Amino acid sequence: MRRNSYALIILGILLILSILGPQIDKTEAVGYHGLVLQDTQPPEITTEPEDLVYAEGTTGHNLYWEYFDENLAAVDLYLDGALIFTDPIGNHPTSLSWNVDGLSIGIYNYTLYLDDIFLQSTTSTVFVTVTTVDGTPYVSHQFDLFLFAGMPTNNVTWIGLDSDPDTYIVYLNGTEIDSGTWSSGVPIVVFLASLQIGFYNLTIVLTDDLGYSTSDTVLLYVLPSTIPTNTFPFLYDVVMIISIGIVLGGVVLIAIIAKGKR
Repeated sequence: MRRNSYALIILGILLILSILGPQIDKTEAVGYHGLVLQDTQPPEITTEPEDLVYAEGTTGHNLYWEYFDENLAAVDLYLDGALIFTDPIGNHPTSLSWNVDGLSIGIYNYTLYLDDIFLQSTTSTVFVTVTTVDGTPYVSHQFDLFLFAGMPTNNVTWIGLDSDPDTYIVYLNGTEIDSGTWSSGVPIVVFLASLQIGFYNLTIVLTDDLGYSTSDTVLLYVLPSTIPTNTFPFLYDVVMIISIGIVLGGVVLIAIIAKGKR
């Protein structure tokens, strides 16, 4: 990985020195070069941030780490798996502060990687949750769904975000079909038994500990799994006529091409 490249270079130099200079006492080499030739301890994180929740649009939100290793080689910070900061110990040898303002509503994974010259690593992961400005819970929006009758199981999934989540209720055409407690960032999956052909209104209501609530509605269109030919006889006739026309047209086209080559 990229964060190990600096460590590999330094380790290679140390190995060359140990091979070419066996006459040099290792203790003296340590004192002269300021490096040790053996280290069994990974980098130590002495201070790390807790998971953070803040309202969208507010400012002053930072993540702060302190760490220590006499042979630290690189500091890398990732956001949702993508590298957003790297430092080969030029400017941040003992600590890192990172501002997380300006994020949109959602959940974000910040992971700090520390590597020493002996390829030993330490990581620290922090989740940052951004909620609505007015304090109401946020719930992801689901698009309307087209389903087929007879399917044994259908499900709809929502994700809610809030610093103080409490309960949820799900209604199908105004009738409560599910309820329980919810956790911020954890999917709420509602399973629906085989639905009959028709139109349905599925609504979820999320409430937090402060009494705020929010909702989202999904419209379900349940269609027949097959369309009988006697339901739309004209449609069957149209399809047959078009198919025959395509076949005849292809035959005529082939005949014209063959005649032109003679």
